[in-house]
Amino acid sequence: MPIEDLPGEVAELLEKFEEDAAALRGRFGEEIQKIQDAADQEIGMIRRKSEQKIQLKAVALIDQIRPLQATYLKDGKLDEALAIRDAIRQLRSLGLNAMADPGNLVAYQDKVDQQFVFEVIGAAQGPLWGSDIYTLDSSLACAAVHAGAVAVGQNGAVRVVIQDTSAMSNFEGTQRHGANSYPWGPYPIGFRVSKA
Repeated sequence: MPIEDLPGEVAELLEKFEEDAAALRGRFGEEIQKIQDAADQEIGMIRRKSEQKIQLKAVALIDQIRPLQATYLKDGKLDEALAIRDAIRQLRSLGLNAMADPGNLVAYQDKVDQQFVFEVIGAAQGPLWGSDIYTLDSSLACAAVHAGAVAVGQNGAVRVVIQDTSAMSNFEGTQRHGANSYPWGPYPIGFRVSKA
């Protein structure tokens, strides 16, 4: 029944009830938000602790398997020694909190001046514009090879810095480390990549 159809005193009581309910929802909503914020902080702290423990275990494991790598190398078992080297690199990347290769960095356009670490497998082919600084839509795996951060087919952690490139008039194309980059005109945001 619409409130207008109710007797005046009942309509007033209902309106007062709705005001009180809205006030209570607001007050309890603030309390809920405080609890949520505290829980988020606690969760973040627990995540950081777990990552630190994982990193310590990774370092301990590296110390354990490095002598095995030396033994395989000494015995002339190069394939095994290289496999161990790759495993060590992967363990090191855990310590860097490396994220999976996103392909390109277009999704990071609002992260200017921020650094990220990604796990990539170096690629010789892929869209790539620039040298030293690459356009945000370039292939990260190809840029990592071009910059000398990883070799083609090599798995490794790379550090990326997102940069404002609006003042650059163009991006230079070059051939480096088996990867070709192409020239491009102005592009608002780019990135640098280096070995992590």
